[in-house]
Amino acid sequence: MDSSAFLSVPTDRMHNLECLELTNLSFDTFYAADNIRKMTVLHVHDEMSSFSYWPQLTHLILTRHVCAPIRSILNNCPNLQQLSTVVENNITLQDSVAITTAHHLTYLSVTFNCHSNPSFFRDIYFPALTSLRIHCGLGNRFASFAWNIFDQSFHDVQFFSQLHQLQTLILAYSDMDGDALLELLRLTPKLLRLVIDSDLKTYRSFLTNLVYNPDEARIQLIPMLEDLTICIDTCYASRRLEFEEEVKDIGLALVQVAISRAVSTSPGGGIGHLRKVLLCYEEYQHFTEIIGTSLPMSPATMAALGDLECKVRRFGGGQRYRFVSLRNSSQLSQHPRLIIKGYYISK
Repeated sequence: MDSSAFLSVPTDRMHNLECLELTNLSFDTFYAADNIRKMTVLHVHDEMSSFSYWPQLTHLILTRHVCAPIRSILNNCPNLQQLSTVVENNITLQDSVAITTAHHLTYLSVTFNCHSNPSFFRDIYFPALTSLRIHCGLGNRFASFAWNIFDQSFHDVQFFSQLHQLQTLILAYSDMDGDALLELLRLTPKLLRLVIDSDLKTYRSFLTNLVYNPDEARIQLIPMLEDLTICIDTCYASRRLEFEEEVKDIGLALVQVAISRAVSTSPGGGIGHLRKVLLCYEEYQHFTEIIGTSLPMSPATMAALGDLECKVRRFGGGQRYRFVSLRNSSQLSQHPRLIIKGYYISK
């Protein structure tokens, strides 16, 4: 619905609205619909210094240059369960900023169109957060969120200590290599779903460390993992000279991870929770030949995997930035990468 259609709705009927998707609108025009619980707003004209009090709201998607500060949104929407927003300016906060607690927030998606790091979430507490999506530099392929996981100065940021309850983690265009991601995964023992669309650089060593080996003394990372997706932007990553060598055997490495975590190969005390593995990449002829169109599957491998779904999928560039609305969540089954590039909030 566009703004003209919305403004033509009789005022007495606005109170009946509970779910709304709008475009080309100023924020002050929709507060009359005071029973709205789920809201998607595209192409908003306003730049807001604060967000109005909206206690009944549970789901909110804000896109395209909506500059409402995330703390203002969380403070004024105390019952918010799912939030997707875009950050255009990373404003440095003073030490005296009050603590913000999002008591009911279970899903958070933040797209950074500016340089940032975990200190952005300083003094924000997410006691119920189970799903986190961090996406950087929409449309320009430049990582703008630096995790700095090995920087000791960031270890005091309480944001890291809140990751232990995550069940879903989606990272797109993050400034993070494979070693840094492994360090981050040590903080997420309850993770069920991991989606990576960042240039890890060290793909093979990253996957080697995800192979479950009960005979090794090291801590087995993300033992409850059920769904693993790795997306490679071959056009971008191929600018590195060592990229071809890194991805040459990535299919085999991924299959080894799958076999080690498959239900059929984890009797007794194993960690056989993995149900789905997907390797997807941008269609780029030279690397299509290297990566291949399928994973290496011998009869013995197929038997070891059992019912575990293990696939390779190629994507064209036109599928990268499509918008997924509240009412079109069925698109995800056809285009799993949309959950990374789009703004998706589940019903």
